Amino acid sequence: MNYDTFNQGLAINTPILMGDFKVKLIQDIKINDMVFDDKYKPCKICNINKVNTNEIYMISYDNENFIYDVLRNHKLILLYQHKIISMYAYEFYELSEAERSRYRGIQKTFAGYHPLTVNIKKVNKECIHYALNSNETQRILCGLNGIVLHI
Repeated sequence: MNYDTFNQGLAINTPILMGDFKVKLIQDIKINDMVFDDKYKPCKICNINKVNTNEIYMISYDNENFIYDVLRNHKLILLYQHKIISMYAYEFYELSEAERSRYRGIQKTFAGYHPLTVNIKKVNKECIHYALNSNETQRILCGLNGIVLHI
């Protein structure tokens, strides 16, 4: 496993929208479970890696209405100049506040994508993260709020 993949987990208790429209916490997801991608297509989980680390970035959207923790090399899904892009959490953190303000997080609804203000903080805490892999997608939906996450 390369360093990039090893450092792309989501924290315990991150809610994930499952293929049956129920929400499961990431640590409860099993191989062969179905999750939704960012087009509401069910995708099968084929691998799960558990990572223990203390280099954590806390991501929040729209005045902290939704907060989750990611690892250093977690790819954030962002809207930049009307294009959907991905950027590592540490790269986003290293941008100036003015540069960060040009990027938006993405919320997916059945009506389409909606931009969200995104904030990032580096925090020091010991944390177990889970990295999910699917052969079908790299983007999934978080909980019932439709935040688009990279797995």
